[in-house]
Amino acid sequence: MRDEPLLVARGIRKAFPYREKWWKPVSHAIALADVSIEVNRAEIVGLLGESGSGKSTLAKIIVGLMKADAGSLTFDGRTLFGGAEPAVKASQRGIQMVFQDPYSSLNPRMRVEQLIGEGLRIAGDVNRADIRQRVAQCMELVGLDPKDRSLYPHQFSGGQRQRISIARALVMRPRLLIADEAVSALDVSVQMQILNLFLDLREAMDLSILFITHNLAVVEYLCDRVAVIENGAIVETGPASAVFDNPQQPYTKALLNAAPALVAPPVSDHCS
Repeated sequence: MRDEPLLVARGIRKAFPYREKWWKPVSHAIALADVSIEVNRAEIVGLLGESGSGKSTLAKIIVGLMKADAGSLTFDGRTLFGGAEPAVKASQRGIQMVFQDPYSSLNPRMRVEQLIGEGLRIAGDVNRADIRQRVAQCMELVGLDPKDRSLYPHQFSGGQRQRISIARALVMRPRLLIADEAVSALDVSVQMQILNLFLDLREAMDLSILFITHNLAVVEYLCDRVAVIENGAIVETGPASAVFDNPQQPYTKALLNAAPALVAPPVSDHCS
């Protein structure tokens, strides 16, 4: 139903085994401890926390790149894992991810058209002409010129490379986009341009976004709601404005005090 959350994660747990010394017994580092989170339709939710807090681990579990030790995940009314049915494959979830570094996340030996259309080719159910058309549509959607589809990643700036990464995710027509620190590697003025792009995509595509970041100022600018994660546990949730105006937890207060300011984007986007 339309009123139900698009994504519902319940009791997600994840631990990683390790040994302090080779002769000692295996111990487990808790990455996620009983984490629950929801994302509504056409909503942008910020998952806010410092490095090592577990936010990227949760993102990889939701998108299907990593298995949870316990918990359940439903998406658009369908159980992805944690139910009686087998877990749904990552390629069939309707969830895509944009990673932090637009330099290392793109194969430098592939042209832009190949990079963006790679997922469609792997899926194998779209012909070459349709792939070319969808690549061009997605390039226009993120503010890139389809005439540049034969260029290589090194011929673009950092902001443009991140737009390529976003187009590569959108070409799969996801309902939910997970952005994992998607602007932290960019200059501040370029960050604003990419954040505005996410807002535009939400409106144009009825897209839901889970935006993962350590920067509270980014969440304040972009997100409808926020979930604060510390040491693998959600410690505070609520509408972004309420959390920022009246944070309840010391950890949230510390993040708020340390938040850097954002600046307005420049008039021209040609060098982003």
